[in-house]
Amino acid sequence: MFSQHRQYESVPQAIEHIEQNPGILDQRIPHRWMTCILLLTLLNLSFITYHVFFGVNFGTQNTDISNLDYRSTYIGFDLLYNKTAAPYWKQIVNKPRYIRVVSPTKPDQVIRDNIQYDLTPDGYVSSLLEQIFVDKELSTIVQFRTIDWGMERCKLVFTVPKNFSSGIMSNSQIDVWALDSESPSYFVNPTWRKRPKRVNLVTTFTLSPGESSVSSNFPCPSASNYNFELACSATSLPAPCYVNLVQSRSHEIMFYLEQSQSI
Repeated sequence: MFSQHRQYESVPQAIEHIEQNPGILDQRIPHRWMTCILLLTLLNLSFITYHVFFGVNFGTQNTDISNLDYRSTYIGFDLLYNKTAAPYWKQIVNKPRYIRVVSPTKPDQVIRDNIQYDLTPDGYVSSLLEQIFVDKELSTIVQFRTIDWGMERCKLVFTVPKNFSSGIMSNSQIDVWALDSESPSYFVNPTWRKRPKRVNLVTTFTLSPGESSVSSNFPCPSASNYNFELACSATSLPAPCYVNLVQSRSHEIMFYLEQSQSI
């Protein structure tokens, strides 16, 4: 089967060989394809250069990915519970996603807290400690995100433990303002000047060690962000106003959003 030996010739490379053997041209890349490849390469290089040096917007540069629409995963639940009796569910203690201190006397200053954040089923939340600081020169911006379905009746709760007497003046009058909806990106570099606008006064807390203050119930649709500002009450001055508390997520939460059943 392999008794006959065959001799193979190398493909000619010199131009004179090609001219003497025109049939080998179909074995080489035609010049027109080489020209196309060269033009496309130059076009890609010019495209990249223009993008780098002139900052061309291709549709995503100004997109705030933290403010994308949230799609509900609770599809058809309203039809289900319209036909059946809903079971009883306990209240949910919803922890703040973000807590940031801002200063009206330094409206452009970003006050760093050096707190680490972890990704949890509730979103990004601080891993250990978070500071709530309110006095005549500072206020605190807080964001919550409502979770679950059918738990859309909410109220704000602020409980001060007895052992925190050094971080608060008794009977401190604290206004809680509802703020405009704001992207979580605000909380990366929050300032007083850029804070969301006040919408309405939710309640005024009177805070003292060992006591709790609770707001009235308000509707809170699922998967919605809610921003609040804690500030000294302007109508109760010169009433006491000083709160400097650090709450731990691993132990007792002092300021939170309580969600209760709405179906």
